[in-house]
Formats: sequence, C-alpha cells, structure tokens
Amino acid sequence: MEPLIDARSGFWALVILPEYLQSEMVHATVKLAGSGDVSVAVCNNPELGHILQQIEEDERYQTAGKINLRQPLNCLELAGFLEWMHPTKDPILLLDFLGVFQDRTLTLKARQAVLKNCIKQLEILSFRSRVVVSVSPIEDPNSDVQSLMEILQQSAPDVRTEIPIYL
Repeated sequence: MEPLIDARSGFWALVILPEYLQSEMVHATVKLAGSGDVSVAVCNNPELGHILQQIEEDERYQTAGKINLRQPLNCLELAGFLEWMHPTKDPILLLDFLGVFQDRTLTLKARQAVLKNCIKQLEILSFRSRVVVSVSPIEDPNSDVQSLMEILQQSAPDVRTEIPIYL
C-alpha cells in the first residue's frame, strides 16, 4: 500500500473516508507531528478539532513538531486560510473539507466558485507542501453538496478510499 502522503511535489491527495473513520486522520496528524510541524484545518467538525486540541495540550503526546490548528467555520474562512498560507516543506491536512461548504447562506454557484478557488490554492501549496484533503462520502445523491464533491474528485490528482497503514 502507498503511504498517505508521499514525497512527490506538485500533487495533493483526496482521501474519502466514512464519517466514523475521519478520526483516523487525527492519528495521521499526530504521526506527522512526530517528525516536524504540520498545519491542520478541521473544517466545521468540532469533535475532531476538540480531539486535536486535547492532543496538543497533553504532555503524553510530546512531538518533535507543532500542530498548527485552524478551525474555519465556513468556506470563505477556509479560502482565506488557504490564501494566507505559504508553501513550505511542512505537510498540510484539511480534515472534513466539505463540511464548511454546507453553509446555505451562500448560493450553490457561490460555493462552487469558492471551492474552485480553494482547489487552485491546493495546487499552489502542493508545489512545496504535502497536502491531504479528507472528506466523507455524500449520503444524499440529490444534495447540492454532491456537485461540490464531484468537482473536488475531478480536480484531485490522487483519490484514495482507504485508511493508510503507514505514512
């Protein structure tokens, strides 16, 4: 099996995991922080964000690097976060990515435009950083979020549907 994040530059990976397995990405974050800094955005998933905050504060999880945690509450905050980031050698994990795109205060067309902008930023960041985006499958095929999932999947150079054994 290939590692979750390989060393190739210029590519970002999309990992599609059922919601109940999204917490496994937290374990991947801790493993990555064991060898250096890692930037993490937990997108509108308070449970995952809380778990990461606890790990960061728990002395039993001393890591070589720092977990730089952000918790955008909507897709505009996520887009701003991605635009603000500078490509570095540090890995970037975006957990439950489409969670912030379910905000209906923006039209579907506006959310699609924001998503396409985020994808461009992912491409820019992946030139130096190893970038992984995790999402859960969309349960309702008629949901407007399904069209966003399709855009994301079509844009991703690497799509995975399994939990990696190693990083």
